[in-house]
Amino acid sequence: MKLQLSKIISLILFSVILNQLSYANLNKKDSIENSKSNENFERAFTISLDYGSNQSYKGRKASDRQPYYIPNFTYQAPSGFFFYFAATNVTSVKGDTSESAKQANLYGIDLLQFNPGYNFKIGKKTDASVSYSRYVVKDTSIINGNIKNNLDLYVNHDFGFINGKVILDYDFDFSSGEKDLSFGIEGYHSFNIDNIFTANNDELSIIPSALITTGTQNFYAVKKGRKGKGTTTSTTTFGILAIDFTLPISYNIGDFTIEPAINYTFPLSQLPGEKTKPFGYFNVALSYDF
Repeated sequence: MKLQLSKIISLILFSVILNQLSYANLNKKDSIENSKSNENFERAFTISLDYGSNQSYKGRKASDRQPYYIPNFTYQAPSGFFFYFAATNVTSVKGDTSESAKQANLYGIDLLQFNPGYNFKIGKKTDASVSYSRYVVKDTSIINGNIKNNLDLYVNHDFGFINGKVILDYDFDFSSGEKDLSFGIEGYHSFNIDNIFTANNDELSIIPSALITTGTQNFYAVKKGRKGKGTTTSTTTFGILAIDFTLPISYNIGDFTIEPAINYTFPLSQLPGEKTKPFGYFNVALSYDF
């Protein structure tokens, strides 16, 4: 399905208008990152359990629906250093007898992620983060299972009525030599309502966002057998991979947080023969801060 430029512009304008209408009734809130970090970072330890209705990565999704669970923890040091660890378990829907479903159910843990990084401030309204991820993959059904290493850098600025984030992402595999470079631009606006059910101990946050991701998709070409020995495609071209709209709603009470989110993706620059239609998926996270 081809997405016309006029439709893309209309969707983005519609999202901005909704943000401004909502602003009249809700108090402005900083981004998720800013809301959890002050001028000096606080020491924090968070455990979380995430669930997703289907795999998705940079506008590409699993051919057959494969829900997943991710128990994870994050440590944040006062210096800005952080460490994130996650263990992903990909499953299949009931009655699915495909090969990918069999592969998904083969392991209890399909992927391990080790992710050290550093958060820092550039100015009063600008923050940034740089991190490295190492992936240990067992399950070949994982949509980004060909990626073994990732370098990620983002810069986030609060413009007042909207937050803007620039994301630079580099995926690579030392053994095969495969690599992907992507560049993303995200716009979002944060709202919060304090003390809905308690006197001073809970908060509801709503953060609608739109993200445009550009880059190469060698990770997906390899998974689909379009690259490697005996194939003719040597590398994928740089292009717009996807436009993503996300609506997370986070409720925090004390040290507990629940955050469901609805996501909708328009995949673009697809490989020859690929005709993935726009798709939606759901995820939710339960977390506890120590």
